[in-house]
Amino acid sequence: MPGDYCSVVGCRTSRSTGISIFKLPQDQGDLKTKQWRAAVLNFITKDRVVDKKFQAQIDNDRVRICAKHFTEDSMWHYVSRKALKEGAIPTLHAPQKSIQTAPKPERSTSSINKRIMVQAQQQKAALSIPTPPAYKDYDNFVKRVEKLSLPPSWSLIIYVNYVAVVKKNQEFVLPEFEIFTNSSLNIVVRYFGWMLPLSSLPENSFHKMTLTNFLGQLEGYKVCQGVNLVEPEKAYHLQHHIIPRNFIFDHLSSSQACQPVSEMKFIRASKCSILTHTDGPCQHCQSLSVVTRSQEAKKRKIASTPAAPRAPLSVTSAERLALTVKQNREVIQSLISQNEKLTAQLKASICSRSVPVQKDLSDDLVDIFEGIPEDKVPPFMRLFWTEQQKYLRTDKNHQLRYHPDIIKFCLSISAKSSAAYDQLRLNSKDGSGILVLPSQRTLRNYRNHIKPQQGFDPKIVADLTERTKKFSEREKFVSVVIDEMKVQEDLVWDRSTGKLIGFLDLGDTAINESTISNETKLATHVMVFLVKSVMNPLSFSFATFATDTASSAQIYSLFWKCVSILEISCQLKVIATVADGASTNRRFAKMNRDQDDVKCSEVVYRTINVYAPERYIYFFADAPHLIKTSRNCLWKSGQDGSARFMWNNGFYMIWRHIKDLYKEDIEFGLQLLPHLKSDHIYLNSYSLMRVKLATQILSETTSAALSVSGPKEAKGTANFCLQFDKFFDCFNVQFKRKHITSRKPFLKPYTADSEDEKEIERWKFLNDFLQYLKDWRKSIDERPGDFTPTQRNNMFLSQPTYEGIQMSINSLKEIVPYLLGQGFEYVLTEKFCQDDLENYFGRQRAIGARNDAPNVKQVLSNDSYIKNGFENGPIRGSNCEK
Repeated sequence: MPGDYCSVVGCRTSRSTGISIFKLPQDQGDLKTKQWRAAVLNFITKDRVVDKKFQAQIDNDRVRICAKHFTEDSMWHYVSRKALKEGAIPTLHAPQKSIQTAPKPERSTSSINKRIMVQAQQQKAALSIPTPPAYKDYDNFVKRVEKLSLPPSWSLIIYVNYVAVVKKNQEFVLPEFEIFTNSSLNIVVRYFGWMLPLSSLPENSFHKMTLTNFLGQLEGYKVCQGVNLVEPEKAYHLQHHIIPRNFIFDHLSSSQACQPVSEMKFIRASKCSILTHTDGPCQHCQSLSVVTRSQEAKKRKIASTPAAPRAPLSVTSAERLALTVKQNREVIQSLISQNEKLTAQLKASICSRSVPVQKDLSDDLVDIFEGIPEDKVPPFMRLFWTEQQKYLRTDKNHQLRYHPDIIKFCLSISAKSSAAYDQLRLNSKDGSGILVLPSQRTLRNYRNHIKPQQGFDPKIVADLTERTKKFSEREKFVSVVIDEMKVQEDLVWDRSTGKLIGFLDLGDTAINESTISNETKLATHVMVFLVKSVMNPLSFSFATFATDTASSAQIYSLFWKCVSILEISCQLKVIATVADGASTNRRFAKMNRDQDDVKCSEVVYRTINVYAPERYIYFFADAPHLIKTSRNCLWKSGQDGSARFMWNNGFYMIWRHIKDLYKEDIEFGLQLLPHLKSDHIYLNSYSLMRVKLATQILSETTSAALSVSGPKEAKGTANFCLQFDKFFDCFNVQFKRKHITSRKPFLKPYTADSEDEKEIERWKFLNDFLQYLKDWRKSIDERPGDFTPTQRNNMFLSQPTYEGIQMSINSLKEIVPYLLGQGFEYVLTEKFCQDDLENYFGRQRAIGARNDAPNVKQVLSNDSYIKNGFENGPIRGSNCEK
């Protein structure tokens, strides 16, 4: 097609060949560009008939010429393309006639050669006579223009280094024309503040033209009226040319009085020539108007049509998405009605075509389990092999109806490894596999039975109620664990609901309107409320919210709504809530200060349960998180570039003490710190998040090594490690006998034995640990020296860590006696940590394989996947049963 090929006759170059193809030079309205365009066009049309079709291509600027017809020095060479230098003329590979004419007989050229020689001598003589300049130099120019009588409204202003010739218009603030020149006599012209391009001026230097002639030609031009567009703010490559008017009160009209600003405005192309020979816009503004109108028309046409099914949401307008939603609603409604009809037909078919268990099947099962004691065959094993016998006797796969427990068992295996599940499943085509199991598609249908929904889903509430309806009164004590996970910012179309998932959404219209200022913003995090039993292994993700780091007001509203549902609908007893030490979580706890009957003196650690006023809800800061932040304070202490320098009663606590001891241990092979590796000492963004590394640094072993082999000034660091090792043991009680296997008495479960020396020692340590921190703070405040408040704060733990420790210890001192008084045999403090929620987040990322940052839609779908894990019988393994 025209524009894709070189227009020179006989040249076959196209864009696909990789050779640069150029347009004809644009006519800028001056003589140079006209001659350049004519020369190139003359080369192309040589030996070619310019018919109507080719003339139309010329008029529509569809004529092209390739780089093969230009010399290398006539082009600019860039990385991926070439461009013509100004004035470049094609000279190579001239067009050839398809039919060559017969050669004419040669004639004598002696007279012609003589004539050419004479003309060349005359031209050379003419060129040798120099044209006198209009002005000799700058001084001559100034001297002559001072005596010059300028036209009306023009004025001359002579400065130190340049001269300005100005034409003023009484109607406007800015001068209409400003002509500047300096010692080089080069000309610069501005029209109402707009710098004119040199190509639009009659001449660019006063060496070649006098000022009088220049002014005469300048006033002979007409002014470009700019670009005329309906929506100029949506166009590109435009500039606003604003000319303020003079304010003359006597001449003020009624229409002008209504306008706040008196001005004249033009919208021009960025390369506008300003001066033209004809009425209307210049060539740049005219071409830009045509292109922009075409683009606007195309955009309006596209905006009025629904988006394609696979159109990317990030670049699709909201109007097109709304049209798509409107178009698909009718389709969805029809599909829903068809689905209901097919479901009814399927149920009727199941009732009429179900396969009964035959007598010989029962005999086979008797043979399988013959001689095995009844108590050796678990109920689920018997059920599993019974179902396998039934499935093998069914001829057609579509007649199989799987038992619900079999479905749960298969979902659990598939969630752990879909590849392993496929190897277990019997494939009738190739004979691989050993068990008759449902297909992955069938499992997907079961997994998506509960549609993902943000907020408090009634179906999930009913699911939790069903799971806990057989709980005893002690088993109904639960804690609510709150945390956020980073997700991908993405919008996903949910076909089942017809909604876009990925915006900020707290699942409640009232809370959204009161706490979210921009509901069209994409979510960056997902906040999860996890319900965790204090007595048994129940760990249930209760609600999910799309946030961009939730505020304390949002957490406050959602938390109390969660408590109301758990207390009233699920008949559970909320006794605690666990969160990390983020600033929003600490502000959320402080917002509950007024609900406590006895006001907390230092930190808020409890609040009255408004749905059960006889009980408190205790606030816990996640103990592993506190250990990490405490280790981070020690890591920063004394480091280059860090202002923190921890000090306690004459002893510094700095990271260098541990680092130097580790280096000596490696160099001399003393094995004083066998558990420490380079990852413990040289921390990075990944190792900073690992709790295990923090607990091994702040350990009794590290404390002993510093006390024995470290310098005397490391006494404070050794005591710091020992204190936090014991503190973490108090909040990390996981099993009934772990204190025996690990030989750490503080890991013993909490009991009501008032005569147990270890129990008394542990409670005494918690009180002493709080006093240790208070004495530390007091020694800093009383330390002599001219220290600023910031410098004194940097001698202590971070404030969030200190408040979290106080909150957790005060809550533990009250909640453990309360639970023991409710009939608990013992209490495991690991129940008041975030480990289960962190494991939940890990499973969310693991399901996505390499996609370790799922979007909001994937988090909701994965939540259903995780919940449908296999459970053989009711929840067992209670840690407090008598």
